[in-house]
Amino acid sequence: MKFSKIGLILVPLLASCSQGDINSALSVKVKNSADGGSGDQIFEVSLPPQYSGWKLKQYPSEWIENSEGQAVLLGAASIAPGSSASLELMPPEQATNVNLKDRAHAELSVRTGGEWQDAVYSAEGFSFEEVTSFTSPPQLTDHSYFLRYEGPGWESDQMGYRLYLDWRNAIDVFVKANDSVVLPEVGQDGYDSYHNLSSWGGDALKVGKSLGVGALGRLTEQETQDSSTQTVMHFQHVETTQYQLVSNSQLRAEFEVGYE
Repeated sequence: MKFSKIGLILVPLLASCSQGDINSALSVKVKNSADGGSGDQIFEVSLPPQYSGWKLKQYPSEWIENSEGQAVLLGAASIAPGSSASLELMPPEQATNVNLKDRAHAELSVRTGGEWQDAVYSAEGFSFEEVTSFTSPPQLTDHSYFLRYEGPGWESDQMGYRLYLDWRNAIDVFVKANDSVVLPEVGQDGYDSYHNLSSWGGDALKVGKSLGVGALGRLTEQETQDSSTQTVMHFQHVETTQYQLVSNSQLRAEFEVGYE
């Protein structure tokens, strides 16, 4: 039995197979131990080597390399809290082109073809290059017009998000009009169009001076003679900000941001 931690949900996975002969019928038993909530749960299944390439028959799944360098089957299924389900698998010859639609995506794109003028990147038109690693130049700030939609973005089939990769360190929200991957087309024509609702969706949150839907910050209190006021200190004093794409598969999209 393998336990895979998904957020605050522990999902035990039991494969009905063992080392040795290949079974013609194979299934995994998945239990959702959460107390509440709904939607698809993402889980990892470790199978014996002879079942490499097998996939879930009725649910999205893909083979990935996990953080320990092991090949595992990544699956997505909606299982009610507190209940279990037996999920059937199928051999590779039957699994070709089944449930291949992307349901997760992460990216960061930098602008090209121009030059820095103080804290603003100036260029004719909007040409961007997607990168897997990035270190912010010291002059990068809000509205530098260097990063497409001002930082890395990530999305599921339901919602999209972006992180301001500058002193603001806030997370913004994109609403989506469909369940397809849309972020690669966002902001390709400038830094204003995604504030308006379009065929793919649009920016849905006025972040202002807040941390958006939630991010790292420091709560400070300013006292006067008659009262005190709490404010949030953003990342104004950071020597280095680094981005690294960790994974970008059909079901899982991850990146890391480090501040020093």
